[in-house]
Amino acid sequence: MARSACVYALAAAIAGFGGSPAWAQAPEWHLFYNQEARYSSWQGTRGYPAVFSAARGSGTQFYTPATVGISAALPDVYKFEFVARGGYVVSNQSSPGLSGSVSTFTDTVAAATWSYLGIPGVQPFVSISANLPSGTSALHGTDTFARMDPDLVDVPTFGEGWNIGPTAGISFAIAANVVLSVGVGHTFRGDYQREIAPGLPTFVDVTVDPGDVTTGNMSLGMRKGKWVGQLSGSYSHEGTTSIAGTPAFRLGDRYLVTGYSSYAWTDNSISSLIGSWGYTLKNTSLIPPLLPEAFNSNSNLYRVRFEHAFIAGNWSAGPVVSWLNRDKNAWAPATVLFIPAKTRWSAGGNVKYKVNDQTLVYANVEHIWIDEAARLSATPTPVPNSSYTGWAVSGGASFRY
Repeated sequence: MARSACVYALAAAIAGFGGSPAWAQAPEWHLFYNQEARYSSWQGTRGYPAVFSAARGSGTQFYTPATVGISAALPDVYKFEFVARGGYVVSNQSSPGLSGSVSTFTDTVAAATWSYLGIPGVQPFVSISANLPSGTSALHGTDTFARMDPDLVDVPTFGEGWNIGPTAGISFAIAANVVLSVGVGHTFRGDYQREIAPGLPTFVDVTVDPGDVTTGNMSLGMRKGKWVGQLSGSYSHEGTTSIAGTPAFRLGDRYLVTGYSSYAWTDNSISSLIGSWGYTLKNTSLIPPLLPEAFNSNSNLYRVRFEHAFIAGNWSAGPVVSWLNRDKNAWAPATVLFIPAKTRWSAGGNVKYKVNDQTLVYANVEHIWIDEAARLSATPTPVPNSSYTGWAVSGGASFRY
């Protein structure tokens, strides 16, 4: 009922402008399409998850995401944007004792946003997003080993259920070249099937009903001369997740802070830096008695990425460096993934070519180095420090009309 009400409210809000003379004008339409291909490979002292094998491990993943977007706008009246993204993934781990492969479509995500532009300096907006379960949520037999550490590959899991997320917010021009945006949203998450006894040949699935998520967010965007920056933060609270109809756990509240900065040294030399910090409070076990974890099984996650672009005519190229740190081992029960504490570095470069005003082609290559911390395991032998190397290669083209 809440989902339908949100959709009807959005439609009614748009229809309410039907009598406006400006509404009678023809809106300006734009179409965007991006096709990309990504290849990840890794090898290291252990496979994933390392607690199951002491042998060296390796894996690859090929992912082809496609994004399409449509926008329509009337100056000083409204702007409507729709974007959808889907793809296909081939994921393979060939570690001894942990080998498995999956070829599947991924879930399709879509979002529509309507913004009202008729109030000078103030822009209210409403949006609705959705996850369409076009992927594969349950894997059987050794296929489960095709799920790999999200710090090693782009797609760690391959599907979940229907998710519907309405959001409302407002943006203010609080000063010249300074914009503040605030919003709140709620995601209704549908159930999906997930296998039990991972890695075993038994085909037994259970129904996972994940908790709904409420999120508040705020961002501050600034521009001064050759510098552009944005700082944003969000807080999320998740409800109870049930497995096979029984309440099982509730993930801790989550905090995320992200900052972006770009500076144009000259018209032909631009640097950009993006960083983020994410943290999740203690999870709650719902196996009686209902108590928070004795210690937090989540971790701080820090990310930093630096890029520089040298521009010459229609060409742009430059170096890329990134750093990631998970300060503790983490267990993600919603995705049934153990994520080890680690430090991850990458270095490489990218190149872009502007074919014309409507077409851009690009490519990126990075080499990856990972150091994982030693940890205890379910076996008598602890997992020692591990190291990994890998490659992340991507390329694609964007078209605007």
